[in-house]
Amino acid sequence: MIRDFNNLDLQRNAILSLILKENRGVKLALSGGLDSTALLGLFCDIRDSKKNFDLQAFHVNYGLRGAESDADERHISALCAVLVVPLEVHRITAAQRESRRGEGIQEWARRLRRAIAAKYAASGYIIALAHHRDDLTENALLRLARGVSPGYMGGLKIWDPPLWRPLLEVRKAELAAYLTQRGMTHREDASNATLEYDRNVIRHRIIPELEKLFPGAAERIASFALDAEDLSFWSDEVISREANQHIGSECKWLCDLPRGAARHALASLIRTRAPGYRQLSRPFLDKALEAMHRIQNTETQTKTWSRDMPGGGRILIKGCQILIEPSQHDRAHRDTGFEALLGPGSHALISLGEASCRLNGPLSPNVSKVYGTLAPRP
Repeated sequence: MIRDFNNLDLQRNAILSLILKENRGVKLALSGGLDSTALLGLFCDIRDSKKNFDLQAFHVNYGLRGAESDADERHISALCAVLVVPLEVHRITAAQRESRRGEGIQEWARRLRRAIAAKYAASGYIIALAHHRDDLTENALLRLARGVSPGYMGGLKIWDPPLWRPLLEVRKAELAAYLTQRGMTHREDASNATLEYDRNVIRHRIIPELEKLFPGAAERIASFALDAEDLSFWSDEVISREANQHIGSECKWLCDLPRGAARHALASLIRTRAPGYRQLSRPFLDKALEAMHRIQNTETQTKTWSRDMPGGGRILIKGCQILIEPSQHDRAHRDTGFEALLGPGSHALISLGEASCRLNGPLSPNVSKVYGTLAPRP
């Protein structure tokens, strides 16, 4: 039986009201694969019947598969022309491909795609991504194996402004059935069938074996990931309130918590003070917590500890304080931003590259003591 997609959360009133009132429209990240092609069709169905939002798409041609990459682009361009969806194509140059500097292909492509999406978001668009229920399962297993905080098992949310993942509760098999019913074709990336990438091993080997042992395992893992995200959202609110009461003495507060709770609280605190995508592993968080305990519980004269963080910047433990600052590499290149939680309703962004400061709230006396004048470091 084909699901009636018109009854999905695609039309959730709260989200659509935000699209209508506060944003220019929706930009769909379109790869040409099954998932994003299905989402394009679904959006067009809603657009044509209810006129709910302005729809556009963008495609990134990385040029990694030569003629196949160009064929993907031509297919997408033809599809968008038929559906009357404005399309912007971003072609990655050979020079950009050669500048990966040892970065993994998938992470490199993801970084470029995020940067492009961020520009659209900055101009007022919601970015629609075609992640689905099966992606939740794969993501949860990958994160569990790599060692992330329990609250970040899934890493995917339906509504994570400016990102919108309306298919997160839909299985890939349902999307395939929808495309067949609608008579739409998609492109297959040959690399998705290889075992060269970790995610493909999870998809083609691990999950099928788990399903043999425990039928329905993939669905239960995805549900667990969604529950973990809900718990994380709730706990982050609690952690934020607690952290505001311990500004300047965060280490003492964390050292009094059970290790698991302290690990999650530290990860939440780092993400709050340095917003942006970063995977904080269990070993990384444990090393920071061990340094806090050592500094708090010994008479050593060394009262500081610092480490580079994934995604840029450094965590600095200074006495009882936890500070997030630009890394030496970032300071040398003068192209990074420094973000800090300053207190309830107060947030500042210092851009070292442009030597600019944006402040939308007053500094509290306690925060002024911790962060001083908030001037960029020389």
